Amino acid sequence: MGGKAHRFLQTMSRGETNLQTLLIGMQPELNEGEYVFVSLKEDVVSACKKTRSLIRKLQE
Repeated sequence: MGGKAHRFLQTMSRGETNLQTLLIGMQPELNEGEYVFVSLKEDVVSACKKTRSLIRKLQE
């Protein structure tokens, strides 16, 4: 993952809610494929973070 995208995800994982802060320095890239944009309830986001953390631990 590119540096800017990685920093963006780190900022989001800290719970940043200011859109301008999230977008500073971003250079969007449109890659081939289909995109779906969704809004998720907090419990779903929390479950995804726990799953991601578990997968990383299993990969170590």
